[in-house]
Amino acid sequence: MLVGHHRAHSPIMARAKQPIEEGRLGKLVAVTGSAVFFKPDQYFSDAPWRRNPDGGPGGR
Repeated sequence: MLVGHHRAHSPIMARAKQPIEEGRLGKLVAVTGSAVFFKPDQYFSDAPWRRNPDGGPGGR
């Protein structure tokens, strides 16, 4: 399982990976998934560009 660098040490991802490593799901050929994580208001107030769909350090 490939996990984005910012979630590499997340307990949530470790728990998701466990049944795969234990072979409980059989041989996986491909999997697609997504997750939504709660971000507190401070996450956005500390960097207001995060709420702006038209800008930010990386743009669109």
